[in-house]
Amino acid sequence: MTWGRREPRPFGWYVARTMIPRAVVFAALAAAMLVGEALASDPLAVRVADEPAMAPSWTAADATANPSCLPSEAWTPGVPAAALVVYRVGDTSGVRMPFDTAWARNHDETEVNDVWVVGVCP
Repeated sequence: MTWGRREPRPFGWYVARTMIPRAVVFAALAAAMLVGEALASDPLAVRVADEPAMAPSWTAADATANPSCLPSEAWTPGVPAAALVVYRVGDTSGVRMPFDTAWARNHDETEVNDVWVVGVCP
């Protein structure tokens, strides 16, 4: 036996010595990322639930409750209106509201009090 010389190691020893620690680090990082992904909440899930499925539209009940009013699609653009038939967010029935009040609600800085316009009253 000589002190200065070692026997050559097999190729598999070098592969194991370099690849096993890297595989362990990769597995740990992958597991941490998967756990983080599972714990993360989807910010769009809450946003979609707050929005109505579809905008309300002029119905026969609105026409009966407001006989002098027309659907907003039938109104001539640029012609002033005295009142509007609107739906508040979350309501299931239309309400007659002065034009100025509806305009102010839809053009203020908050979206909480916005209304859907479905009809126009001369």
